[in-house]
Amino acid sequence: MYPEHAAIVLRDRIRALHRPVRRDEYDAVREQVFSYVDELKSLGWPPERIILAVKQVATEGGIRISPRVASVSFPSNTTEQLMVDMVKWCIERYFR
Repeated sequence: MYPEHAAIVLRDRIRALHRPVRRDEYDAVREQVFSYVDELKSLGWPPERIILAVKQVATEGGIRISPRVASVSFPSNTTEQLMVDMVKWCIERYFR
């Protein structure tokens, strides 16, 4: 479904996160999301498909989030907020 290596690196980085998420971990996930978005975009994937792929990798990495996530505010160092930020990063990186 998606390029395996980049997905595995991102998934494993997410699996290794501390709870609460440390700033250095947050930054490392952001950089890996950027790399993954760049790779998928170069393959011609549209932004909607990239967001779904990133969310799938995050789920495989252990992030569980409510479908009502858009209506909830999370503390900045939680995996829930990380998921929200990962979607935002996808959009920002794709359209930069």
